[in-house]
Amino acid sequence: VHRRVPPDRFDVDAHYDPTGKKKNTTYTPYGCFIDEPGLFDARFFNMSPREAYQTDPMGRLALVTAYEALEMSGFVPDRTPSSMTDRIGTFYGQSSDDWRQVNAAENIDTYYIPGNIRAFGPGRINYYFKFKGPSYNVDTACSSSFSAIQLACTS
Repeated sequence: VHRRVPPDRFDVDAHYDPTGKKKNTTYTPYGCFIDEPGLFDARFFNMSPREAYQTDPMGRLALVTAYEALEMSGFVPDRTPSSMTDRIGTFYGQSSDDWRQVNAAENIDTYYIPGNIRAFGPGRINYYFKFKGPSYNVDTACSSSFSAIQLACTS
């Protein structure tokens, strides 16, 4: 949702400079934010609440989005037969992970690395859907999504 930076994210007034000339500031008080990023059905995706808590909301959103996309295509996990699961993979474009940086001071436990390192996201999708093809996280800054599509089409 595009709106003013919510107060639970950071104090936008302390970092807002409409001229854009001050260091470590933003020239706009607006952005796109996920409402209640902590809401996630961990059990549905076979994750413990502890694992879900330590997983970046972007990784959780990737799982939900992959599920919804496959559901719209008619794919049903554990029911849609496929004899070529080695040819189904996940190519994911992502270029930022501020959740990890913001939460680095939290109590880090077992699930911190797989829940917060970008490379684990596509593998998590492959694992959940039992795909055996490649899993790539592609980071080419602003062109990450297009690069991921190109890589998938030429693999």
